[in-house]
Amino acid sequence: MTKRTLIAFILVCTACIAFAGDVAAYVDLGFSQDGSTYVFAQYGITDKAYEGYAEIYTIDIEKNDYVDSGVFKTLPSNKTVGESGSNLYQKLFEKNISYFTQMKLKPATLQNTLYIKREAKEAGSEIVFKDFERASNGNLISYSIRLIPWYEGKNPKSKSSFFISLEKKDENGKLLYKKVIGNPEIKRSGVSEYLIDRIICDEGTNTLLFVIQKNMITENGTSVRYMVEAQKIK
Repeated sequence: MTKRTLIAFILVCTACIAFAGDVAAYVDLGFSQDGSTYVFAQYGITDKAYEGYAEIYTIDIEKNDYVDSGVFKTLPSNKTVGESGSNLYQKLFEKNISYFTQMKLKPATLQNTLYIKREAKEAGSEIVFKDFERASNGNLISYSIRLIPWYEGKNPKSKSSFFISLEKKDENGKLLYKKVIGNPEIKRSGVSEYLIDRIICDEGTNTLLFVIQKNMITENGTSVRYMVEAQKIK
């Protein structure tokens, strides 16, 4: 088992321990060759109904939004009862292989994986990490990240939102860059918690990607889904 595969396996197992319900597996398909887009997938089986599902999303990094023509889904239904999410994902990927091939996707390397969640953090708690790969002229860069959520309530119909506060500093603590990432005006239903699952960086365009874990309350129990926020860093 490669180090990359082992990390992914540990992340999935940790999520499964924390939730008895429907936990999606996350797939990093990678950045396009020109660095303009990022593609990820998630798949699984719904809790209680045992309906398989698979979803693939393309993110326009500059717009920090989904590319409509690059979203592919196999929704849970009576037709997918008992079918594994991994099989549905493979079928969905192969059905649209020409789309993915032309982008020449490259998954994030371990060197470009800047942060991986080891345990749940309280809302607003600070994530601090150093970026050794992109240090210039011996000046080590560090990032300070906070995810700030808002919840109307915590039930299947309640609304919520979040934004990410980012600060980039040099080794002396001088602030180099500050940004609010995400749109707190977007209200989502049924999300009981937002967590930063991992942070990755493209090799050449100074793009940070935040993989957000959404813990959701549904009529059938608790589920875990993912979304991505993208930001180019000056």
